[in-house]
Amino acid sequence: MELFMPVKIIYFKEGGSVKRLLPERYLELGRVLNMIGFDMNIFAEPRAP
Repeated sequence: MELFMPVKIIYFKEGGSVKRLLPERYLELGRVLNMIGFDMNIFAEPRAP
């Protein structure tokens, strides 16, 4: 499966301050969210069933 990197930057709040997540960190975020059971399919290319 190939992943693509969207151009937009994700902003998230941490300790009351807003931080940005650069595209190269998306895969790292995906691994963290997978550990807590969050599905990262929004970053996967849509494909036919």
